[in-house]
Amino acid sequence: IAQVLAAALDSDDIPGDVARRIRDRTGGRPLLVRALLMEARARRRPLTELRHVDHLSGTILSDGITRLLDTAADLRSFLLRTSVADVVTPDLAAQLAGTPDVAAHMEEAETLGLAVWLDDSHERGLRYHPLTAHLLREQAAQRIPRELPDLHARVTRWELAHGSSLAAFRHALLAGDDGLASRVAMLRWND
Repeated sequence: IAQVLAAALDSDDIPGDVARRIRDRTGGRPLLVRALLMEARARRRPLTELRHVDHLSGTILSDGITRLLDTAADLRSFLLRTSVADVVTPDLAAQLAGTPDVAAHMEEAETLGLAVWLDDSHERGLRYHPLTAHLLREQAAQRIPRELPDLHARVTRWELAHGSSLAAFRHALLAGDDGLASRVAMLRWND
């Protein structure tokens, strides 16, 4: 990334912390790095300060996600509902999205650069890019707030059966279900 930035900015003097932040905010995806550079030029903001990187990368992704959610109703529903999970497997996606075409939506999320495939020894799944996950969760809180407790409870049950006890406990708390959180703690206190 430092080489791409140096070439694009006609400078060899890109601070290491700035290059690392750009990599973290863009997932190292060349398309997002280029979009960030274009946005910096359009706004006449140098990418030599962390605050500029944070602001510009958030603006680019936020605008893009908002446009995507406003135009693709089926994909919107899938993205908002699955964004509550840390890793989305096909099985969990089907439980959260309630739609039969989760495989196509998962592929589209990866193709759009919103998520990356993880190949676990047990099951293949998607992880949303951290900033993308944050923005999708913000949108979910605005667009489907009444569904979120149920979605978190579903993730809790899935995590208990397939995943992490800590993740199950965290999602039970996010579901606002103290009884479920208590059951998770009692069932898995040795994990």
